[in-house]
This record gives sequence, structure tokens and C-alpha cells, in this order.
Amino acid sequence: AKPLCRDLSSGSDWQDCRVLIGGLAIQGAEAFNAALGPTFQDYLTNTYNDTYGLEFEALPLNFDQNFALVGSGEVDFIYSNPAAYTCMAVEFEVQTVASLVNFRKGFALGKFAGVIFARADSEFRTVEDLRRAHVEAVSISGLGAMQLQQAELLAQGLDIMTDVPRLTFAFNQNKIVQDVQDGLADVGFVRTDLIDRNVAANKTSWDYFRVIGEMSGDGFPFAHSTAFTPEWPIGGLKHVPDQIRELVARALMSLDRFSSDPTLSEPAIKGNFASWTTPNNYLGLLDMLLSIRYLDPVQRRCLRSSDEYNAIYCPPGWVKKSPEQVFCPDCREGYSCLCSPCAKLRDPEYVLKAELITTSWKGNVDLEKVENSTFVAESCERMTLC
Repeated sequence: AKPLCRDLSSGSDWQDCRVLIGGLAIQGAEAFNAALGPTFQDYLTNTYNDTYGLEFEALPLNFDQNFALVGSGEVDFIYSNPAAYTCMAVEFEVQTVASLVNFRKGFALGKFAGVIFARADSEFRTVEDLRRAHVEAVSISGLGAMQLQQAELLAQGLDIMTDVPRLTFAFNQNKIVQDVQDGLADVGFVRTDLIDRNVAANKTSWDYFRVIGEMSGDGFPFAHSTAFTPEWPIGGLKHVPDQIRELVARALMSLDRFSSDPTLSEPAIKGNFASWTTPNNYLGLLDMLLSIRYLDPVQRRCLRSSDEYNAIYCPPGWVKKSPEQVFCPDCREGYSCLCSPCAKLRDPEYVLKAELITTSWKGNVDLEKVENSTFVAESCERMTLC
């Protein structure tokens, strides 16, 4: 195998070496390699091996590896969900080279959103109904199946950490759809088009479900309950030469699933996307990440997927319970469950009590006036004036 490009001496041109592209594999390594290996590995290598001697290797990562390998500079490019990517751009100065244009149900889409849904025959119809619901999301770090919904609900006055009795993480969006259908969860969070993909695969039917808080009138072809976010980006780490970033950007933006050239169409078809475009603006996600306390503005650091307990933010007037109390004891294997992780602080119980005593000292006090204006209540309750 060729040496890693990043191991070449400083200032050397990146030629006859290997470039590593890390990618967040939310459906697992096998699915990632099948969908994006043809693009990140085969297509880019075939494009630049003869002219520059560059080989590209795709490396599937989980959420924690995502941050760890970018932080240590062990990959050269990173492809990730927009929220995690925005965090890494802030923390590690990653520079975006291109943004994905997805392809779903015949539509080329450069954005997506989140869906809040329940069984169509259930009693859960509105956002307020979530206050008594068992909610299922994908993970603390899931953008389209947790964070977008969390931010939207917070904007509507519902804090998922204080107002929902049980929050379960399934770590797989397809499981969320199945669990809501089977009655194992009252309300589910998934990204737009996920239910449609399950319908297309004959795994479920929209007849089973209703969308809660559905937004309409924007021409988007899929049901959604939240604001939009740009599609997934790919970016180069700061040690990658500008020339290499430009080469990767140019090659990706040449891909087109409708091209008559199979070299350009086949990677897009296998990856189920339409094409790539110039970088979208992801800075708008910072406000969302700050609102849900996923991004610490002081440390300029985002939470990691394994930080479930640390990710619990209890607002003023509430306190986080101990880990033993936060995690539900009856959680199914393969899931993680939070049971009312925040406890409301009791109201202050200070009561001022006074006793009248006899004294011979009078000074300049008008005793008659004091006696006439003094009243001793039989009892005082907290936060009342007696």
C-alpha cells in the first residue's frame, strides 16, 4: 500500500500516497461501504491515481470515532451529519469542500428536516400530548432523529428533558418506525423520508402513522415537523493542502446520476444521491446546537454520543438526578432509556415567625400605635405575608 499522504514531510506535494476519508456510518460499516465506497474510494482513486498517484480510502466511523479521528488528524477528509460536522468545524477548523444533493422519491434535495410521529389510532395528536408520552429517538447526537425535534419542541415551550416522562434511544431509525407501529413507543423521531423508505421497502404503511406538528406550504415533498438543515457536507482537515481539497471538490461536483457517462452516474446511483454542490452554509446550526446545550460556548466543544448523562441539561429550577435514577431499570436490551432525568426543585420554604415579648424599655416608641398595627396570625404558609 502507498504511504499515507499526511505522513509525508512538511511542504511535500501530495503525490503517490494515500488519502483517508472518514465517514459517519449511521447505518453501520457495511451499508456505508456499499453506498459511499464507490464514490469516496473507487471513483476518486480512478480519477486521480494516474495523474497524481493518489489512492483514496473510505473509513466508516461511529459518532465518537468521528470526533476522535478528526481531533487527532488521523483522517484527511470527514463526511458527517451537519450538526456533528458543524461542531468539528468549530473545534478543529475543518473546511467544507462540497455538500451532498440527495435523491429521494425522484426529487433532488439539498436539505432535510425531522419528523415527529405517532400511531394514527393513538391519543397522541399534538405537541402538548408529548408531556405524557414515551418518546423514542435515535441518540443524543442524532440530528434528524433527535436534535431538530428537541430544538423545535423547546421553541414551542416543551423541554424534552423535563416535560417528557420517558425518552428512549434506539440507535437505529428503522427500529423507531417499527417500535411506534408495534406500540412499544408512543411517539417517534426520525428524519424526513425515513418512513417513506420503509414504505417503499414494504416494511410498513403510512396508514399506521400520523405526523405531529406537521409543517406545510413550503413545497417540500416529504412530511416534516421541524425546520430544515442543509444536507451532509464533506470537509478537509487543516493539514490537507488546498490543491487536494480543490481536486476532491471538483471530482465530487462532476458526479451526476443522470449523466450519460457511467463513470459519473454509477457512484451517484449506488450512493442514492443526485450530485454534489458548492458548500452550503452550516453556521446556522450553531444557534440550534446552543439552544439544546449540545455545544458549550465557553469550551467551544460539543458533546459526544457516549455522553448521554452529561448531555442532560436541566433548566433553572430543575436539578439533574443521579445516574442511578436517570436511566430506566426496565430498558430493553440494545436501547438506552432516560426516565424523567430532571427533578424540579421545591419552592423556598422560608417562614418568618415573630413572638411578642414584654419589655420595660420604651425609648421613643409609640406603644399604642404599635399595638394597634400589630396582628399575629394563627399560622403562616410559605411565600405568604403574615
